[in-house]
Amino acid sequence: MSSNTSKKKSNNLTFQQMLNRTFQNVRKSGDYCGGDRLTDGQDPKVMINGMQEHIQLPLEPSQAKLIIEQCSLAPFGRKDKTILDKSVRHTWQLNPSSFIITNSEWKIHTLNNLKSKIVSDLGLNQDWIKNDLIDLQLYRLLLYEKDSFFKIHRDSEKVDGM
Repeated sequence: MSSNTSKKKSNNLTFQQMLNRTFQNVRKSGDYCGGDRLTDGQDPKVMINGMQEHIQLPLEPSQAKLIIEQCSLAPFGRKDKTILDKSVRHTWQLNPSSFIITNSEWKIHTLNNLKSKIVSDLGLNQDWIKNDLIDLQLYRLLLYEKDSFFKIHRDSEKVDGM
């Protein structure tokens, strides 16, 4: 009799209630995304084409102006279109072909730290690092001035398989 009673109770649950119960029983090992500030204190020593010295961090306003001279306004993607609309996004971009990171120690140390953080945040095991399954790619250098912004959005895939 008690099993019939529990069947009747479960039949009376709404779809939303059943879905909520199911989700409450899901066990996750990580998050779908992660984010943080780089705090290792190393200077990447970015060298921009056309500039005589690498960029000093923290960035001085005079250097920011020199960088902006090499940049273009950053568009954003909406479905299959690329749109430039300063009411949605107002920031500057520089393609990787226009600059290099000259501090090889920064590349090694920081990229390894980033890979470890990504693996941890996503709840993956260390085999992802051991088997070199995480590939980090520099997409663009973005420069946000005071009052620059990018409204809340869903990022589009930049590289196949991203």
